[in-house]
Amino acid sequence: MISDIYFRLLLDTITKDPSIIKKPIAFKDFSLGEIEGDPATRYFSYLVEFVFQNNPQSNMGLSFGKNVVALNLCDFFRLISTAETVEECLLATVSIYHILGLLPYPVVYKGSQVSSVAIAFPYEPTCEEYTRRFTSEVFFAYGLDLFQKAVSKDVKPIRMFLDYPKPDYFDDYQNLFNCEIIYNSPISLVEFPSSMLSASLASQNDTLHNIYMAKAFEHWAATKRNQSFRYRAITQLMSQPGGNFSSASLAKAMNISTRGLQKRLAAENSTYSQVCKQARRELAKICLFQKGMDFDQTATALGFQTQVSFRKFFKEQFEGSPEAHLLSKPNLLELA
Repeated sequence: MISDIYFRLLLDTITKDPSIIKKPIAFKDFSLGEIEGDPATRYFSYLVEFVFQNNPQSNMGLSFGKNVVALNLCDFFRLISTAETVEECLLATVSIYHILGLLPYPVVYKGSQVSSVAIAFPYEPTCEEYTRRFTSEVFFAYGLDLFQKAVSKDVKPIRMFLDYPKPDYFDDYQNLFNCEIIYNSPISLVEFPSSMLSASLASQNDTLHNIYMAKAFEHWAATKRNQSFRYRAITQLMSQPGGNFSSASLAKAMNISTRGLQKRLAAENSTYSQVCKQARRELAKICLFQKGMDFDQTATALGFQTQVSFRKFFKEQFEGSPEAHLLSKPNLLELA
């Protein structure tokens, strides 16, 4: 759905950055090697890495995010921009994002007064700071631009949390988002008034939206076998409700036997235990810091039988107890 339009726009943005003197490898000369996935998406990832290797403090994410014009790009951007309301636009983004095989996993939370969109990274054991920074900049800058054009020029966030240190160009953030911004947070998210969810998009078109949505799932049905099975397994774990984190439950959801699940993961040098741990780690941050669940609710949502087992997991993943982690992030106590 993104094809080569995405990386071509990034290439154009790179050429306008005077701090980047070297030239990236051309797409025609780019080799995937044994890496699976869509070549255009993988080349885009290479370009992001190239940018930050040449300039670790590049603000490329903000520049790129502001330059993405939805209706002039690919089917994915047309799909979300033709939604009827802001809420439908955000939910469509969440439901389609994994189809694109992208690294971030967006999550929407609807609160009574304040709602939020968070960005999780469940597909890699660790994720480079520049990747998280670039992703947050593109995701939030594009979203702000879209809603200012499609809803109201006065749209702005209430508050932002970013899971990386304050960059050298932090003034650019303040000028663009014009809200309180908290760095070094457990997860990146943006808060906005819940009343905004019902706002209509000026670019809405129900017929086109439904066509693009159907086209997206048809494309995925035809190409999902080309995606990493491990990626698909983690996506399923992230999206399934009810806290059922057994391998048998995952196998059933993916229409495969438990033994088949284990074999497919082993073929990619992975195990159910590993993918489950990665999904739970990101879900823990979502439950505690985005949705404001308490520790008991979080333990249940993540499928832990006891508080003791959840706390042991939390300590292993975040090097401290849940209480200590919350106290180390005082600006997030309002969410918990």
